[in-house]
This record gives sequence, C-alpha cells and structure tokens, in this order.
Amino acid sequence: MNVLVIGYGRVGREVVRLLSAGPHDFRVIERDRAPIEADLPHLGARVVLGDALDVDVLRQAGIQTAEVVFALTPDENTNLAIAQLAGKIFLVPRVIALAYDPSRRDDFRQAGAEVLLLTVASAEFLIAQLAAPAGAPGAEARPAWQDAYFTPVDAPPPAPTPNARSRGYVIIAGGGKVGYHLGKALLREGHEITLIERRPEMRLKLARQLAAPVVAGDASVPGVLEQAGAARADVFVAVTNHDHENLLACQVAKSHFQVPRTMARTKDPKFEAIFTQLGVDMVISSTAIITQAIANALPFSRLKRILEMPRGGPRLGEFQVQPGSPAAGRAVRDLGLPASVNLVAIVRNGEMLLPRGETVLGQQDEVMALYRAAEEAGLSQFFTAPAGGPP
Repeated sequence: MNVLVIGYGRVGREVVRLLSAGPHDFRVIERDRAPIEADLPHLGARVVLGDALDVDVLRQAGIQTAEVVFALTPDENTNLAIAQLAGKIFLVPRVIALAYDPSRRDDFRQAGAEVLLLTVASAEFLIAQLAAPAGAPGAEARPAWQDAYFTPVDAPPPAPTPNARSRGYVIIAGGGKVGYHLGKALLREGHEITLIERRPEMRLKLARQLAAPVVAGDASVPGVLEQAGAARADVFVAVTNHDHENLLACQVAKSHFQVPRTMARTKDPKFEAIFTQLGVDMVISSTAIITQAIANALPFSRLKRILEMPRGGPRLGEFQVQPGSPAAGRAVRDLGLPASVNLVAIVRNGEMLLPRGETVLGQQDEVMALYRAAEEAGLSQFFTAPAGGPP
C-alpha cells in the first residue's frame, strides 16, 4: 500500500517501524531534522524535510499517488489542515488524522478524515486500520480523559446592542499588528468588533488600547467563536501569522455559525486558490500584494495590475503600448478585442482620455482595461509585444 506519513514524533515513529515490517511503499514528511537524524540510516523510507502545509513539499513527497495519508504531527490544527489538503485538493482516498480535542471530532470528519483521539503511541491500532474498510465502525480510539473541552476567555461575549449605531459586527482572529490596526480602523468607522487572541500579554494590551472585547483562545475552536458571539457576526476576519489557522478558523465560522462573509490572510500566495476552493469568501495574500506593488513601481513594467477581484472575478490592469505591438497605431474600434474586455481609460502624456471608437492608440500610451484573469497574458502580448514576437 502506498502510504504517506506526516510527522515523525512518538506515534509517527512507531507507525513507520510497523510499516517497514510489511509490504508497504511509504514516505515520511518531517519539519525538523533532529527527530529522524538518528534513524535515517535504517529508516527504510524516503524522507522529505519540510512543512507539510506547503503544497510543493506534499507533491515532492508524492501525495498525488498516496492511497493513505497519516497526519500525525503534534499540532491538531496542522493535522486538520493536512487532512483537507490531502482529501479535498489531492483527492487521497483515505486520510487518518491525529486529534487531541474530542469536541473537534466533527471538524475532522467534515474534512473527510478518520479521526484518532490519541496522545501516546498506539501505532498498532493505526496500522490495523489499513486492513479495515474506510469508514468502518470502531475507527476511533477514545482517550482516557474527559469528553469536554473549555477555553478560558478574558472578556464576556459581547451582548447585542440594538440601539447602538453600529454598521456591523466583525470578529477578528489574531491580535498582531494587522489585527490591531484593522480593529482600530473598524472602530473608527463605527463598527462593533471583538478580537480573538491566544497570547495573554497581547490580550491585555489590545483590551487597553482598543477598549474592545478580547477573547482568549484558538479561533478555530467552536467554543471560542461561540464566546465571541459568532452567531450574530456579519464578517469574520482571520489574520493570525499562521495560514492554516486562518483557513480553519474561517471554515468553523462559516460551517458552525453561518457567518455570511469570511476573510483570511495568507502569507503564501500558493494558498490563495486553495483557500478559495475550501470555502473562504475572500483571501488576501500580503506577499502577493507587496510583490505586485513592487512590480507596478518598476519603471520598465509594461503591465500594472491595479485591482483583482476575489474568486476569479475581473481584473483592472494598465498596459503600456509598445512600438511594433499589434495595438500600436490602431483605432479602438479596429483592435478586435473580446467582448468581455472593456477599455476604461487611456493615459497619454499624463492626461487621461476616454477611449472612443475613433481613438488611435499611440506608442507609450497607457491603456487601462477591465478583463478576466484568463485574458491577461493575451492582452499583455497584444499591447506590449512586437507583432509575431515574444512579450
């Protein structure tokens, strides 16, 4: 059986030992070299060092051909995010994930994973699951601790204020610089907010500086969101420093509390499409924003992307007409552009012109156009590349 093991801690080490004794083709992903360094000479498996939440690392480890994925890291949120990537993005037939909080059992199941509530190495049980059909009864091992989980809060859940002139209720997960400045701006605009933050020192600071409720805990835990009043929230924004936590928090807000609009920050542009596939309404990539801003500022840039709508919506871009390009010297009515492309304005020598049918495009004109993402490469070629040549 083709197996991918993610996490080489106590459970992962025993799983690998037992897999090596059977007729299995297996690989291991581990972030740290130290846990596997001593075992590497006789490990009997291909090891990929890296973050399993990076889709490139998963592909390098061959997740595309895996029949079973074990998500066995010591971080529950990481295992849940891996389960979703494996099952919903890479379509792995079977995903078995390690969990620590019994109250999150349904979250793992909704991700398509068989949840294992374990805290010590019970690798024999995991390997036995390979012989059982997916979804068979008894696929859970119950731990010996209470079936309840409570997260403390620093502030009571905000009560509805029907007489207040609030423009909307927004919950912000993450009280770092982004969360703080976002909360400050929303309060200034008349919105009601609550922040969710794990770090005690940050919670105290936020409560003092913003004079807003601050809830303690992990925003991907339903109980924490319930304390924050998610049932009446208009918008949920996740801006922690961890991409996978932002994804999971948005999913819980949407699935458990039906929050109408969710927004997540991601530092890795590769996650933008994945977040959208997994149900986040709007994804903001700080890296992509900075990269595009730099590209737009370069004096020799021939394409400047001004605006990009989420979920594959239209883009607003600016193309500089180059000498010898198919567009140079032609009237707007003769350009033969697709009906879905709309020319918004033409900037010539610092002056803005409204494009009309008889307007002739000159060299170095800057053409602002509204178009679909799939049309960008063709438009760039049309406006900026010599006829018959590369851009």
